[in-house]
Amino acid sequence: MQDGVLGSLWAALDEEGDDPTSIVALRWIPYDEVITPDIGGGLVDAARAAPWLQHELLVPIEDVEVTDDGVGIISEYIEGESLRGLLWSANLKRKPLPVALALRIALDLLDALAFVHEQGEGAVGASGIHADSSLVGLDGRARVLEPSVTWYACLERPWSHDPRLVCYAAPEFLAAEPLDERADVFAVGALLWEIFRNRPLFGGGGYDNVVRAVQGAR
Repeated sequence: MQDGVLGSLWAALDEEGDDPTSIVALRWIPYDEVITPDIGGGLVDAARAAPWLQHELLVPIEDVEVTDDGVGIISEYIEGESLRGLLWSANLKRKPLPVALALRIALDLLDALAFVHEQGEGAVGASGIHADSSLVGLDGRARVLEPSVTWYACLERPWSHDPRLVCYAAPEFLAAEPLDERADVFAVGALLWEIFRNRPLFGGGGYDNVVRAVQGAR
């Protein structure tokens, strides 16, 4: 389904469920010299904190599997494409996504994030949105994948220093200042700009260059 920043996302058979033919989404995050079991433990804690976030535009996490080789995050399967995949296809065709679809994506993401903040857990949503964490279903609706896991990744290396994520981070996030809903509005605005222009608003170069570009927007 996706070869994303956090790891590969697969469509897999749920052989241990009530229906062995049912399909789930499996995010596989392997351990390596950077992503250690300690970091994996943080991912597990974040994933297990997510099930109480129930909203039609949040893809629910159903289970977490931990092995000696890595962590598997199991979510409900929704047929569709990640926003990064759609942007890649649009760039290949040299044709941006339709305006109506772009606005629908932005409004759906903002709706989902507003719900998260209403639960009194603003940090779960703030600055955790990017092109890999946004799934566009065949129904044209955009949904947030693994919100609590995405937020954790934004705080933890190596992901916190990955330009593909940092380019959506609000200046106050990079300055380690208190966050609120405006950080999410900033991230969705950066996504919307990228949809229309077929390139990141703060792209070009490594981590330090992206951070300077974002902070320069203040």
